[in-house]
Amino acid sequence: MRQRNGKSVRQRPDVPASHKFCPSCARIKPHSDWHRNSSSSDGWASYCKPCRKAQGHAQHLKRTFGLTPEVLAQIIDAQDGCCAICRSRPPKHVDHDHRTGTVRGILCGPCNMGLGQYRDDPSLLHAAARYLRQHTTTVDVRFGSPFETALDDFLHGPAA
Repeated sequence: MRQRNGKSVRQRPDVPASHKFCPSCARIKPHSDWHRNSSSSDGWASYCKPCRKAQGHAQHLKRTFGLTPEVLAQIIDAQDGCCAICRSRPPKHVDHDHRTGTVRGILCGPCNMGLGQYRDDPSLLHAAARYLRQHTTTVDVRFGSPFETALDDFLHGPAA
């Protein structure tokens, strides 16, 4: 009917029983690679699980940050494939200004959570850095830390 009306008709490949063709990745996969969908004619989703996951991720990026997967890849490439803060882990989290929605960079999980814990407040981060600098001491392990000495005194009594 479509062909008689001058419209294109996609050719469906022969699919063995208990398999389905995914139009997104153009592969034939077993039913175990598909989600159930009771409203479809065959009872299976239109796209395989990996393709649905990729589509969902792309929709989330677009809806939440206004990014496409290609732009995300460009940002990660511009950061040399590293977290924009610690430079040691692979970046997987989009960091953005919660007031404006502007994307700042792509971070690893710990760095992204750290910024969130400090409520994106630079003064709190400076205070934390100042605190760490003031309380950084080197402990000579040959003599033990003050905590180890106190614990030893508590357990065994003070040294004579």
